[in-house]
Amino acid sequence: MTKIISYLLFLSCILFLPAIALADSFSDRQEWNTYLKDSSHSLRAYGSLALPLEQKWFFEAGDAIYSSPVAADGKVCFGSHDGNLYCLDAKTGKMLWKFITDGKISASPLIKDGKCFVGSADGMFYAVDLESGNLLWKYRTGEGIFSSASEFLGKVFFGSNDRHLYSLDMETGKLAWKRELPDYKYGGVYSSPAIVGEVIYIADKKGNIFCIYAQSGQIKWQARAGSAIYSSPAISGGILIIGSYDEHVYAFNRENGKLLWKSRLPDWIYSTPLILEHVAVVGVKDGYLYALNINDGTPVWKLDMSGRISASPILIGKYIFVASEKGRLALIDSLIGVEKWGTSIAQGIHGTPAIYDGWLYIPGKKGTFFGFSGP
Repeated sequence: MTKIISYLLFLSCILFLPAIALADSFSDRQEWNTYLKDSSHSLRAYGSLALPLEQKWFFEAGDAIYSSPVAADGKVCFGSHDGNLYCLDAKTGKMLWKFITDGKISASPLIKDGKCFVGSADGMFYAVDLESGNLLWKYRTGEGIFSSASEFLGKVFFGSNDRHLYSLDMETGKLAWKRELPDYKYGGVYSSPAIVGEVIYIADKKGNIFCIYAQSGQIKWQARAGSAIYSSPAISGGILIIGSYDEHVYAFNRENGKLLWKSRLPDWIYSTPLILEHVAVVGVKDGYLYALNINDGTPVWKLDMSGRISASPILIGKYIFVASEKGRLALIDSLIGVEKWGTSIAQGIHGTPAIYDGWLYIPGKKGTFFGFSGP
């Protein structure tokens, strides 16, 4: 009874919370053309999914798929640990082309203006023609690239394990600027940049979070978590939320970097949080999906996903879609955390799925790529 009363009090409270406006989420656009849907990492899919979802086709890559897929212009693209960037027909799963690199591809591609951009563990960043798969240009960094790219005003931005954030011209590949991310001697950048307005938000494996001007590469502010960050920043309204290896979720004022709250969870956080009006939803390596109160980070509900969670949760309509490293897929009521639909596939999921034109695309850790849609 006490739990029921507490939950009813929470519901009554959120009716009076100020709504957090979505900043540049582009959730009304069908394309899922960049990592986590759009430049602010909104994780909000367009349209709806017809239930029950059914597997319509699958495609076998040559090795594991940790890359998160992107979809636009009737195509779906992803990288594989076999070194290939793949492009499939979004409806049939037929391979249209593949582009080979000299290293594993764990980063998510970016589709923009008829081009597909991706970084590889070989230290190269590639621009490929979306129709033909032919190389347009490439740019060499100092070490492997595991950070997925974002774009803004004709420039593409990504981090490298050489501890730099890069800005390249999307047409030519010419370097606009590069910014060394200070205070870290080992490892580099796994986090992917979020862009809102004219600033970039990115984190490094030392636990630093940076706000950087997109035009100049100058640092506006810098904040700090307690340990390495593999998660990418999520932005909504005036708030930035990110997870850390220190088992905390952090919320910062995105204008000045002031810490608003931090919430301790039972394990470390790889996935990027999904920010809703009343809660931030985050997958944790302990196998649970948690909803945290947006004002102070206190837990609201949690759901057992029967396996570690690396993929980020996605909002589709009023439901949250989430996948686990045991291969469980679930569609969850975003308000109360109750499962509406679920199934399992024969391999785990590390990369964040994509939703495009009524289809759900699942990257399998054993190298199978799945296309799901309604009946």
